[in-house]
Amino acid sequence: TAFSFFSSVFRLVMVVRFALALALVLAGVQAQHDPKRPNVIFVLADDQGFGDVSFNNKSGSIFNHVKTDPPRTPNIDAMAAGPNTLVFHRFYAGSGVCSPTRSSILTGRTSNRECIFSAEGCGTEPAVTCVDPYPLPTTTFTMAQAFKKADPTYSTLHIGKWHLGNFFPKKSSHPSYAYDKWPSSNPGMHGFDEWMSTEASAPSSTTNCGCKKEWIESGCVIGGGVFQKKSFDCTNYWYPTDLDSHHKPQDPVCHNSSTAVFSCTRNLTEKIPGDDSEYIMDVFEDFLRRKTSNESSPFLAHLWLHTVHVPHPAMPEYYKQYSANDGDYLGTLTQMDVQIGRLRKLLQTYGVANNTIVFYTSDNGPAGRQVSTNGLRACKASLWEGGIRVPGMVEWPGRIKENRVTEIPAYVSDYLPTMLDLLNVTSDHPDWIADGISLLPIIDNTVSSRSALMGWNLGHQVAIMDNDYKMVYRPVPGFCSLQPPYHKHENLTGPFLYNLKSDPIEAVDLRTVEQERYANMSAALFKWYASIAYSQMMESGCEPPNTASYVERAGLCVTVNGPIAEHTPLAMAACNATQHEQQWQLQDHMCTHDQPAMCVKTLQGQVGPAVPVFLGDQDTAGHSFTYNSGMGQLQSQTDSSWCLAVSSSSSSSS
Repeated sequence: TAFSFFSSVFRLVMVVRFALALALVLAGVQAQHDPKRPNVIFVLADDQGFGDVSFNNKSGSIFNHVKTDPPRTPNIDAMAAGPNTLVFHRFYAGSGVCSPTRSSILTGRTSNRECIFSAEGCGTEPAVTCVDPYPLPTTTFTMAQAFKKADPTYSTLHIGKWHLGNFFPKKSSHPSYAYDKWPSSNPGMHGFDEWMSTEASAPSSTTNCGCKKEWIESGCVIGGGVFQKKSFDCTNYWYPTDLDSHHKPQDPVCHNSSTAVFSCTRNLTEKIPGDDSEYIMDVFEDFLRRKTSNESSPFLAHLWLHTVHVPHPAMPEYYKQYSANDGDYLGTLTQMDVQIGRLRKLLQTYGVANNTIVFYTSDNGPAGRQVSTNGLRACKASLWEGGIRVPGMVEWPGRIKENRVTEIPAYVSDYLPTMLDLLNVTSDHPDWIADGISLLPIIDNTVSSRSALMGWNLGHQVAIMDNDYKMVYRPVPGFCSLQPPYHKHENLTGPFLYNLKSDPIEAVDLRTVEQERYANMSAALFKWYASIAYSQMMESGCEPPNTASYVERAGLCVTVNGPIAEHTPLAMAACNATQHEQQWQLQDHMCTHDQPAMCVKTLQGQVGPAVPVFLGDQDTAGHSFTYNSGMGQLQSQTDSSWCLAVSSSSSSSS
């Protein structure tokens, strides 16, 4: 009958609809749990020292350093002790200060290659008046761009402290070459779809309370665990204005550093009533809810917290958990810890925990709080251990099946290479110098040592690490006072050589004991240091190119301009068939203007296109070509007291 026919058709339609619905559900489940498309979260604390987590702060440890009032971080400790976590006992920031580490996280390179030389500055100054001098070059390939390249459906998010350039164009009284090229450098210009970020530092509580008079009148937390009618600067969050209904960027003008305008961004207009870390997690939860429902997609999220950078006022309920002396500092750490616990619970609640990787670390050591290093030497702004060794771990249920602690050193420059390896994608600049390595072999427990050196450069300080051994040149104590045995030393040039396995507090200099290792690591240190200038000029482009004067990766060649004679002007150029590769050989010290101990020698030692040179006094004719170790290039400096001179014999001297 007609009724039975239509009834059969109806049943068939319902079966088909059910099958389609089931297929969509299964497809969603598959997309959510496909290990080739994991969600990845990077949590970055600010100025959190190695000892600012309970699991690193134990009495009877190798550091023999006990606090009377240790931090309480039960949620971070639970993550570290979890069955799917690998703890890096020797994990390192990208520098002794914040902006360089943030650059290294995104680029996999020491930040100096991008001319991110130090912290941007500005403190909690409002973004409209703060001028960030060091923009992250838009020429550099970043982690967010890697995820987009691997799979365009990835959603990318940045929340918190940026500190890698201006959100919108501003005038600078003394702009650098890089600043003129990239007047804006916000997260959206480096691959992030969504961002809710501050340009620089921010208070750990009632973050933007100083932005409106009525907010100040309603009370701000500025220290001491109480609300007051006082505030810090108007630090505020900013976000892009060109997102569509699915929170994807639409306006190319706003994503070009040369064309972006102020209207491409907007600042938060609601008061943050309490903990800043809680606000960051609120923003993330909204993102997570959307990406697991109507905007379903795998995601990359960078949660760059402001805690425990100054100012770090704790909310009253956390301030009261500690003594008055430590109430703000440790209270802030504990309120941040609560949000780490919340993050892990959110991943469970939204059903993505099994397919989400969570990395946790800090951008550098503690500021002026020696006890927070748990006995390590120095503090923030130093390349000694206290300035760069920080908490580090990764929780990865899809790959890590038992809790482990590794002693193999790793650092934030390894993050991008690890993601490239995981996603099976290459950088847009595969020939550029990369400092990091993939951590997958360490995570998989298939190696027992690190396969590449680690390097740092901050100001005049330079350091490299080869597994257990570390060399530090021209170290400074940073935000702490000098400790024994160096507290009475006037000359801290070095380089100093340490075995961190037997001497984690860097108390025993081994340069006279392990002379061969010292010589090899000295040569490696300078070669790495010199390569930075090449990257600046020939890769990222943050310094103007100078083809007559740069360090070529294949080797260092010194050539003469004009007739070969003593005190002939010199230039750096690429090595070729007629120019023999040079060897920079370290004797007692790296070359500085007042310590001319560096010699450049040819392999053949003959006067010719590549000639022996030495550091000598400025001659009477005024010729002066000084090796500028900060830039890794030869520069004419007629007022210098030293000059590079051509040797008239086959031997070189110093």
